[in-house]
Amino acid sequence: MLGLTEASARKLVPFVFGGGFGMNWQLWAKGLGAAVIGGSASALAAALSAPDVFTATEQGAVRLLKVGLVAAVLNAAAYLKQSPLPDGTAKK
Repeated sequence: MLGLTEASARKLVPFVFGGGFGMNWQLWAKGLGAAVIGGSASALAAALSAPDVFTATEQGAVRLLKVGLVAAVLNAAAYLKQSPLPDGTAKK
C-alpha cells in the first residue's frame, strides 16, 4: 500500500499509535482538545456576562465566534507551552 514491508510497518505502528519519542500522543491530543474546548467555554461565559454585546444577531454571533476563537487559540498555545511537541529525537 505505501511500499512498506510487514516488518517495517510493525516498527512504525508503535510510533503512530503512542510509542514514538516516549510520548503518549492520545493523551497529548486530548489535552489540546480540552484546552480548545475550555477557550470556547470562556466565550460562552463572556456572552452570558455581556448579553448586550453578544446579541442574537449576525453581528453578535460574529463577535462570539471571534472571542471564542481567540480564547481557544490562547488556551491551546498555553497548553503547547506546557506540553510541547517532541523535538524529533528519540529518548534513550
